[in-house]
Amino acid sequence: MYAKLINKTLEYAPNSIIKNNIAYSNYNCDSNDAMLREDGYKPVILTEPPAEMRCPQKQYQDNGDIISVYYIETYQEPTYFDKRAANYPDFREYLDAQVKINSNDEKLVAEGEIQLATYCRNCLDVKNRFCKP
Repeated sequence: MYAKLINKTLEYAPNSIIKNNIAYSNYNCDSNDAMLREDGYKPVILTEPPAEMRCPQKQYQDNGDIISVYYIETYQEPTYFDKRAANYPDFREYLDAQVKINSNDEKLVAEGEIQLATYCRNCLDVKNRFCKP
């Protein structure tokens, strides 16, 4: 496969092209190496990302006669804030508890108070599991 590297993005050679009033099919193949290079295309050497990378991002580098692929790691360990946000109980449980508490219905008020206490306990549990550094 042949391509040009333009603004860090690969522009692949087309599969078919008309050049000098001649139609070429399978233009982007090794048998047309000289013509592709003359047109500014270079072979692209693809590699797999390193196995130890958790979130690799593909980058391309023009090495003169070829374009190669390299990878950068983009994974970032979640902060305590991210972990808390992912583990807090649904805030709608809090709102639902408040509605029940303010309903003036004794049964609903009792349910709401239990629901609110449970919500607060669950929030405090999350805070204890994912402490600020």
